[in-house]
Amino acid sequence: MPDSRVRIGNLSRAFGYGKSEMYNRIARICVLYEDLRIETGKLFGFSKAFKNDGEVMNTFEVLYYIRRSTASLSEYRGALNQLCNDQEFNNQLNSLKKMYADHIAEAYEYPEDNQKIIKNL
Repeated sequence: MPDSRVRIGNLSRAFGYGKSEMYNRIARICVLYEDLRIETGKLFGFSKAFKNDGEVMNTFEVLYYIRRSTASLSEYRGALNQLCNDQEFNNQLNSLKKMYADHIAEAYEYPEDNQKIIKNL
């Protein structure tokens, strides 16, 4: 699993104290992204252990993380769609540096471009 950092802070302040639907949606995406990162990290760990040691993993655990990461990806996609349809977000998007706007566009397009593969999981 990739290295992690634990940060402690007042998330209410970081996400506008829930006063904005845009900030609420961004907060949701952050949580879903972290879920997805943990779940896919676990799958990569299984793959690495198998490649390095030939270690056989618990099939049910592997299937659990495949199912959870697929579900999290679907939830993330829905949350990102909601955010990208948010008028306040679109107004702010124009003021972002091109690099950040490109990252958002890429994240938005990924599930669309890979829908068939994701659906077959």
